Amino acid sequence: RRSSDLHPDDLPQAEQMLNACLYQGKNIYRLETRLRKKDGSYLWVMEQGKVVTRGSHGVLARIIGTYRNISEEKQSRDLLLRLYRLSADLSRSKSFEDCLGLCLDAAMDVPGLGSGAIYYFSEKQQTLDLIISRNLKSEFLDYLSHFGVDSIPYQWAQTGNPVYGSMKNIDIPYPSGTFLDEFALVAIVPVKVEGKLVATLNMSSYTIDTLSSSLCSFLESVGQQIGNAVARFNVETALRENEERLRVLINATPDIVCFKDGSGRWLEANTADLQLFQLEAVDYCGKTDLDLAELSPFYRQAFLACVESDEAAWQKRNLSITEEIIPVPDGSEKVYEIIKVPIWNEDGSRKGLVVLGRDITLRKQAEREVRLLNAELEQRVLERTAQLEASNYEIESFSYSISHDLRTPLRSLNGYSQILSEEYTSVLDAQGRFYLKRIQMASKRMAQLLDDLLTLTRMVRSEMQIGQVDLSKLAYSIINELNHKMPGRHVSFTVETPILVRGDRTLLRKMMECLLDNAWKYTLECDQAYIQIGVIKQQNRQICFVKDNGLGFDMQYANKLFKPFERLHAISEFEGTGIGLALVQRIVQRHGGQVWAESEPGEGSTFYFTLPMV
Repeated sequence: RRSSDLHPDDLPQAEQMLNACLYQGKNIYRLETRLRKKDGSYLWVMEQGKVVTRGSHGVLARIIGTYRNISEEKQSRDLLLRLYRLSADLSRSKSFEDCLGLCLDAAMDVPGLGSGAIYYFSEKQQTLDLIISRNLKSEFLDYLSHFGVDSIPYQWAQTGNPVYGSMKNIDIPYPSGTFLDEFALVAIVPVKVEGKLVATLNMSSYTIDTLSSSLCSFLESVGQQIGNAVARFNVETALRENEERLRVLINATPDIVCFKDGSGRWLEANTADLQLFQLEAVDYCGKTDLDLAELSPFYRQAFLACVESDEAAWQKRNLSITEEIIPVPDGSEKVYEIIKVPIWNEDGSRKGLVVLGRDITLRKQAEREVRLLNAELEQRVLERTAQLEASNYEIESFSYSISHDLRTPLRSLNGYSQILSEEYTSVLDAQGRFYLKRIQMASKRMAQLLDDLLTLTRMVRSEMQIGQVDLSKLAYSIINELNHKMPGRHVSFTVETPILVRGDRTLLRKMMECLLDNAWKYTLECDQAYIQIGVIKQQNRQICFVKDNGLGFDMQYANKLFKPFERLHAISEFEGTGIGLALVQRIVQRHGGQVWAESEPGEGSTFYFTLPMV
């Protein structure tokens, strides 16, 4: 080769190698140089040689060597180095626009590519929109700024594969007479993220019409870097949007929200927190509560209390809830319920502290008022209970007093009427004997009324022994007693078993006696008397009942049924004092239940009552 064929920049290196062989005894050499081709361009070659013959005094006589074209290899190494530099530059870049500019500039470094652009693919609009460009002719900008569905670049991008090559030989048809006629070569590289088209790298040349495989690979690698930038941009955009939504949400809440690092420095606080401590105009970020206590003397004690409660939360190592008092400029105080959640690093060191606070001043005031009201009500209940106990005691004493005081003259009345009946009957005429009998009956009824009055008093005042009671067994026992009183009478009884309730056995037996006595009494005139004891079970209660087919009553008088000494029938028709159903109501009410009746004249009656379930 001739020295004139070498690239001027490589000539000093070649001369140095030749001198080493000529004068310094070097026998083997290796050299990368650029040789000029006939068209004036240069070709990278690897030149390797060996001295095979030397003359006298070691003078070089003959060299054997080879030349190998390493242009593609050299270009590949150079492009790989550019990719490394591009990756390093991208890692330091902070903005999306800078990343795209670095990628496009790297693609523009490819020899022969005179212009380029990056387009963003809008999935919603189905368009390619220009983001950034280099060296585009101004007369083409209107057309090149936007590609719709019908455009050739859009259709090429939708193939999903890179398009390279001469405009004369490209296998995708395009209409002649467009700006594409200006280019000798185009390269369109679709950029994908997770398999979806997000952008395209569009490069063009006015001078070359082919690209080597290494250059194509390089452009595709640049396209991947663009995809990484787009993906990072999407993630960062989503993060910013989430952060903004979170910030709006946090600032919208009336509760205070504050984030601190592991050393207690404030990182973020919402509007409510800043307003509470009047920090709107203070650069609080990076400051501790101790720092803020110095900046805001009015809130000094509140900040110092925060320091103590923060440390308590760290020591607890878990969520803690406390109450803190915050002063208000008008001289009042607010009570805040504070929740503090410590966050730890994997190595166990302190990472951060989440502080949430809610103003519970009104709630605390309401609680104080409720406590005062409860205390007042308790006092009223105690006083009322004492009054009721005194009243009940007086009523009981009165009942016993009346009962005993009336029994003395009543016994005298009964004794003297008995003497008249036994010793003076012959003296009395028929009218006199009638009056005497009426006196004896009235005194007997008076004695029964006194007994019933005492029974009612005892039942209302007696202490209850609560337990499980089977009303069915009580009913069978009472039915046997009724049958023994009137052995000749036939009544059909139906008793559902078991009917289990909770209550006082003695009181409930008395209740069942009263109800069954009523049913027995008011079915006397029935040819086929029928009495049923049963239960209706509902979701959260059971309704017991005693039903008969007896005389019945008009429901307009139902309000009199459970009043003491009230009767719906004359004494001459049915015996009794009118105290039985009043006793039933008192017993049911003492058990927290209800009692009511349903009836029609001549159709019988049904008495319903509820008692605590087992």
